[in-house]
Amino acid sequence: MCSAFVQTSACGYGNACRYSHDIAAYFAQRPEDLGEECPIWTLRGDCRFGVTCRFGRSHLQDPSGLSLRKPVETPPYEEMNFVSFEITKQLRQNKYDFATTDRIAAAIVDDVNSKNEHLQQGTKGAADEQDDEERCARLKAAHAAPAVEEAAEADMAAEDVAVEETERDPGGSSSAAAANAAMAAYRDRLANGAHDVSIRPRKRLDFGGKLYLAPLTTVGNLPFRRVCKDFGVDITCGEMALATSLLQGSPSEWALLRRHPCEDLFGVQIAGNHAQHMGRVAQLLNEHCTLDFVDINMGCPIDSVCNKGMGASLAQRAGRVQMVVRSMSSILNCPLTVKMRIGYDNDCPNAHKLIPRLPGWGASAVTLHGRTRQQRYTKNADWGFIRRCADIAADCRKQLAVTEWSASQSADAAAEVAAAAKAASEEDAEANAAEAAARAAAAPNFFAFTGNGDVFSFEDAVSAWEGQDGGGQVSAVMVARGALIKPWLFTEIKERRHWDISASERLDILKTFTRYGLEHWGTDDKGVANVRKFLLEWLSFLYRYVPVGLLERLPARIQDRPPAFRGRNDLETLMASRESSDWVKITELLLGPVPKGFSFTPKHKSNAYEGETGKDESQSHG
Repeated sequence: MCSAFVQTSACGYGNACRYSHDIAAYFAQRPEDLGEECPIWTLRGDCRFGVTCRFGRSHLQDPSGLSLRKPVETPPYEEMNFVSFEITKQLRQNKYDFATTDRIAAAIVDDVNSKNEHLQQGTKGAADEQDDEERCARLKAAHAAPAVEEAAEADMAAEDVAVEETERDPGGSSSAAAANAAMAAYRDRLANGAHDVSIRPRKRLDFGGKLYLAPLTTVGNLPFRRVCKDFGVDITCGEMALATSLLQGSPSEWALLRRHPCEDLFGVQIAGNHAQHMGRVAQLLNEHCTLDFVDINMGCPIDSVCNKGMGASLAQRAGRVQMVVRSMSSILNCPLTVKMRIGYDNDCPNAHKLIPRLPGWGASAVTLHGRTRQQRYTKNADWGFIRRCADIAADCRKQLAVTEWSASQSADAAAEVAAAAKAASEEDAEANAAEAAARAAAAPNFFAFTGNGDVFSFEDAVSAWEGQDGGGQVSAVMVARGALIKPWLFTEIKERRHWDISASERLDILKTFTRYGLEHWGTDDKGVANVRKFLLEWLSFLYRYVPVGLLERLPARIQDRPPAFRGRNDLETLMASRESSDWVKITELLLGPVPKGFSFTPKHKSNAYEGETGKDESQSHG
């Protein structure tokens, strides 16, 4: 078929075109449509795939099949964080201007090298301890002393204005302008030779009491995140993207940063180990993406990532971590967070040593996965260690004089309450008092600490939030594999109940994912193939769910290894199958028959129970 004709029913070459314009003949030889209504047309009032869409007959203007329907006006729908072809071309040709960013990164690298040369070899000695004490004293002086250097005073004053304006006009243009002015002043000072990150404008990030969907490679795609948003997750994060691939303008890597409008608290995760590269990525994110935070990956256990000094391997080099975190936090306009594991080897946990340093380098939050890199996803997550680090993070807030900052914010809130009571009516004063009190309560959560590992029921989440004996409380709870096995877990946690979901309800969830996937990847043959591929990857986790009504005890644990079972109906039994051929059958219920010779092998080994990896994971379907 002519590519122009399939979209518009018109071709400039007319009868001289070398490609076919016979729509009826095209439909006669292609497979049946997947449905009566195209999801993209329903959403946007148009479909760029024309008759090649797998719902192509719904695009025809009349039963004769000689012309296409005209586009209709619908409310705008746009995914965010696209980069233009021109930008990716500049990146591929090394023509993008990173001059200021490179100067900032170079200044920070020189500063770290001159003060802590031995840290680059991953060692820690007395000089480090002395540096910690000096840094903490410097931070306290910067916050508490009545007189600091003039430039620092101006920066902090600008940040106070930004915080105040943000509270009065959240998301407004005035708050953005004030925050940008504060960051611009700080970046200018850094570029001109000032190195002290302790007096940088602070960026607030409140994760308190929220549920966080972990960044999940391959399966944590945009359609899956939309499904989780439907079930109540608060924070979402894109899949891990490699800094080097982003800087090379890779379209597939930039696609990982896409954001759906329903993701109201969204960040992206970047993996890298070079301060200059990560700083450049931070600049690109500032200029071309709409984000609430950026996360540095220091937890990925994959060999191909760790062997390059990224992921879990990066956390073993404190000097390199300092360079990366300081560089990115100095450049980003949004908060910077870090995700890490408790250590690299089982015998050498080091997270408790690194976490106290992160706020001083510019991180606004940290997420800790309760396993080492050596463990990967085996054995239970060590929540005892996570709670210990949660207490360290709480102490860290005091060491870095955040308590003084919180007190000043609380005082400001109290002043606002008094002013409101004087100037406004009693009703208005009460509303303003409640708003100011809420802000004062949120202020202490400046350095958020998120716990991650084996959360599979509302009991697990409640235990993480409440801690033990009043200590070890986390700000937020991150859910990873638990969400892949049962995405309705977020509803269970918020409603504090066990949901005995039926097989038909679970199939409806898959239908929703399929619709979201077609909207995201497209409705042509290539788009349908992508939806099927990612649905199969998800099904390689979903089969592990055991219905609540069949369990002998509650709550279930993510590390439990139940025997094969027969469900309460045929659909439930099919969904519990460990055979990839049965997963393919489920996709055929939603996307039609697979092509002849189709085969599927799960990408992730963490989907299978111990001893099952590789067992019947690749099947041929004709």
